[in-house]
Amino acid sequence: MYDFGSLELDPTSPRSPACTTFPQVACMYDFGSLHLDLELVLAYCVKTQSQFHACVKFHSCELAIHILQSMSVILLSGGLIDILETHHLFVLYFSSMRLYAGGFGLMSDFLVKLKHPLAFRYNDSNVLQQHCLAESFSLLADPELNFFVHSSQDQVRGIRKLLIDVTLRTGLEKSLQETSMFRTKFLSGDSADRPEGPSEADIAEDYDSLVVLLSTTLKVAENSWVARPVSKGI
Repeated sequence: MYDFGSLELDPTSPRSPACTTFPQVACMYDFGSLHLDLELVLAYCVKTQSQFHACVKFHSCELAIHILQSMSVILLSGGLIDILETHHLFVLYFSSMRLYAGGFGLMSDFLVKLKHPLAFRYNDSNVLQQHCLAESFSLLADPELNFFVHSSQDQVRGIRKLLIDVTLRTGLEKSLQETSMFRTKFLSGDSADRPEGPSEADIAEDYDSLVVLLSTTLKVAENSWVARPVSKGI
């Protein structure tokens, strides 16, 4: 059993992570305030778990467990929990669960070199990310899985846009560019003027700053598996 940032996960359980973890997060952070149908959230998570294939060894359920755990640690220990709104937290945790669900264990650049049909469909641009986003939104088209059924259309459009913008910036080929943008937006200038990094004002005034902050946080949560103690490794 792992216990990181009050988020307990059992990697040996057949109902982890998708079937139990995201509903647990939804209760921890009061996602009900977004007017989500929590019963349909659970049904969506059950379906998500089925989209992780046993033959895919890295982009797997275990990686999703790790990203969710790491996200919890980052948010609770890094101070981001104090400056992000509920729908921002939803985007981070939902992206953590769905980042590679429905994927094949192959990165976008390899799919392009392979001339995979998905590369043609998405014009060689963020192929893996676009495919996984399409899978995520396709599930929401099912009335039995659409947990946004009670949410306003404006709210759903805003969350959908943010999910797309954040996920499309997580590709490996954009890592250096996004890291540079993060440093420019949040760490540049006199350190005495910015002793604590990102602030609520930064993301409230500039949507692009919000996207950079969320996408960088998601990428850090994904990549932090290399620093996980061996005893708690995947």
